[in-house]
Amino acid sequence: MQYKAFISYSHQDSKWAAWLHRSLERYRIDRKIVSELNLAGNRLYPVFRDRSDLGTSPSLPEVIKEALSQSDTLIVICSPSCARSRWVNDEAEEFIRLGKRDRIICVLVDGDGVGHRHRGLADQHDARLWASAANRVPSDQSIRAW
Repeated sequence: MQYKAFISYSHQDSKWAAWLHRSLERYRIDRKIVSELNLAGNRLYPVFRDRSDLGTSPSLPEVIKEALSQSDTLIVICSPSCARSRWVNDEAEEFIRLGKRDRIICVLVDGDGVGHRHRGLADQHDARLWASAANRVPSDQSIRAW
């Protein structure tokens, strides 16, 4: 199975992950865009979102690695709790290891992003991406306004 996206998030941000997952899978791409880009369909489906708690597992389970390898895009729901999550970082590092660094989207839902970068996303390019995301979403507005 090929996934359009893999949503990586801290389980403390599960409400955001559920909202994004639903929104992406329900979204219909305009017919003109589907035609112009010669897309296979007008849906962003399926999207992978792991609902299990990885807890004390020593490494990423194979099912997660397989889903990352089969995903076109990694969407990281960024927040202070995400920045503390070993699993979000491991998922980002695995996606980068697969050669897909240019297909990572950071969605900032809490915090300013400046002090919360992941090791896997910590180079200069990614720092600019974080700063850009931080400036696009005012701290007093929800992601729905973005």
